[in-house]
Amino acid sequence: MLKSALRALIMQLLKMYVDSRFDTPETIAAIQAARRKIHDLQEMLPDLRSEIPALVSAIWNDAITDFLLEHDDSISLDMNRCPWSLEQILSNWLPRWSMVQRVIGVRDMNGTDGDYPEDEQVLRNLLASDPRHAQAWCNLAVMYMGRQRNAEAERLFKQSLAIDPDYPEGLLNYAVLLENLERRDEAEKALRRAVEIRPDYYKAFTNLGYVLNQLERYEEAEVMLRRALEINPDYTVALLNISLPLHKRKDFAESEQFLRRAMNIDPHYEEAALNLFVCLYGLEKHVEAEAFLRRFITDNPGSSEAMSKLGIFLFHQGRPAESEVWLRRAYEVSGGAPEAAFDLSSYLLLYGHYQEGFALYESRFDVRSNNNVRRFSEAQWDGSPLDGRRILIYTEQGFGDLFQCVRYVPLIKARGGRVILEARPEVLRLFQQVDGADEVFVRGEPYPAHDTYCPIMSLPHVMGTSLDTVPGRVPYLRVPVELQESWREKLAQIGGLRVGIVWAGNPLHKNDESRSLPLAALAPLAEIPGVSLLSLQKGHGERQLQEVSFAVTPFGDQVQDFADSGAILQQLDVLISVDTSVAHLAGALGVNTYLLLPNSPDWRWLLDRDDTPWYPGMRLFRQAKAGVWDDVLASVAESVRSLSAARR
Repeated sequence: MLKSALRALIMQLLKMYVDSRFDTPETIAAIQAARRKIHDLQEMLPDLRSEIPALVSAIWNDAITDFLLEHDDSISLDMNRCPWSLEQILSNWLPRWSMVQRVIGVRDMNGTDGDYPEDEQVLRNLLASDPRHAQAWCNLAVMYMGRQRNAEAERLFKQSLAIDPDYPEGLLNYAVLLENLERRDEAEKALRRAVEIRPDYYKAFTNLGYVLNQLERYEEAEVMLRRALEINPDYTVALLNISLPLHKRKDFAESEQFLRRAMNIDPHYEEAALNLFVCLYGLEKHVEAEAFLRRFITDNPGSSEAMSKLGIFLFHQGRPAESEVWLRRAYEVSGGAPEAAFDLSSYLLLYGHYQEGFALYESRFDVRSNNNVRRFSEAQWDGSPLDGRRILIYTEQGFGDLFQCVRYVPLIKARGGRVILEARPEVLRLFQQVDGADEVFVRGEPYPAHDTYCPIMSLPHVMGTSLDTVPGRVPYLRVPVELQESWREKLAQIGGLRVGIVWAGNPLHKNDESRSLPLAALAPLAEIPGVSLLSLQKGHGERQLQEVSFAVTPFGDQVQDFADSGAILQQLDVLISVDTSVAHLAGALGVNTYLLLPNSPDWRWLLDRDDTPWYPGMRLFRQAKAGVWDDVLASVAESVRSLSAARR
């Protein structure tokens, strides 16, 4: 009986859609009534709620076939004129907005004439006629979300879900908003409810996989994405998203299969193409990776991101001239898009083109993946005389960046300003010692009154820094005297050449795999006569101290903040460190430092030199080949051996 009723409704819909009077008010009203009946069945028959969509789909396929047979060749269903697929007929979006508008009229749900775009006006008119239309509330919310009016969008989503808490499309779209707002736990909850209601909802499984990826729960994400692909093996978004957990466990081979399937379905799918390039690179198929990316650019000449990727690839292949060509082309093709500007800035800074590079580096705030939000909406300080105005310098990015650029505070003071310096708790005691800082406050406290502001990493740009004008005088940081004395006493019993070591950086850093090394690799240093190794490693990497057989004196558990680290550094003969914040701190304190750099270093270390204008007391030891530290550590050990011999 249920099947007969559904079939009758579907045949009624088909007949109305091909009716020559399709756009009359009576026909439109009848279509809406028939469509609502199909949706209402889910409310009327809760025990069959999960079965009805599949049942309707099967009946639809049979009905449309019979309908065409009944009419022989006398009609043809116009796919452009009407939404003939069942998914569209029963989708969020109602058919033929202009026709619906003629039926409903122009009344606004709030009783005003309204001043909305046509589609929004239609939705509001529909809601004035039927205030409990959950789909229309959801569609209006999606519209507002697209305009970045997130607070209003959330209110509208909640209105939709208050009417129908088990509306899968509403839950899916609300989860998109929650993800955009980085409220991922709530997004996960909404999506899990959506797939519970509709176990074959592959789009919700795909979005759930994406959210879990963002939460770094990669194993769970992979399970959800595989479920989506079981339901729809050709869903390109799932084929793309599953590549992330596969890349995390370095299963590039399987990822390549998924991404090639996505590219076969949509040869212009840019994100899949870029991830496939990463796969090929991960499989060390460098020639194939380059050829693939060049073909994609040829077929998609507007893909600035592919051009940037090619430029970065060519740099890592030791082809800088070609690299710059592609990075500049990406910037031009993108119309100066932030992502392309940021990629080009990193290249320019690495090659010492500081003024152009730092200008483009300002794009970092608009690159979403950087998670670097502008704090204030008004224009920042442009470097002009301050004439007594209060300028707030706020912190951003990592601790190394803070240590590198706090050197500019005395120069700002010299321009006539009253400097208010923000500090993170870990650097507070050090920043309280900075020359030129009139006031220091901790991040998270209310902002002190100020007249202008500048992000700390914008100071090189604002101050017009070139390679020849880097403020290189050290030390420009100081450790409180009483803390120096305390640590001098603690280390008094450690004799010989005191060599500090730091072997691992923040594991969340995008280049950490290249810049960090295992503690065991530093074993040759322990074999040098007269050397005492002192560990300044804190947090990640400390457990390796239990895994090595040579002697290292650990201090990580005694270090409360960077002021403690600084006091220890001042008691050393030399620090040997990978590219971490401790190395920057040592440089700012004027401590003798050996910096171990990967083959592709961060921009601030430049190229082809063993010194740096940022820290005159620092010596750079560079990899000749990516991933190979042996030659680097042999050179470091030789230098340490010379220092130890001179001490004896």
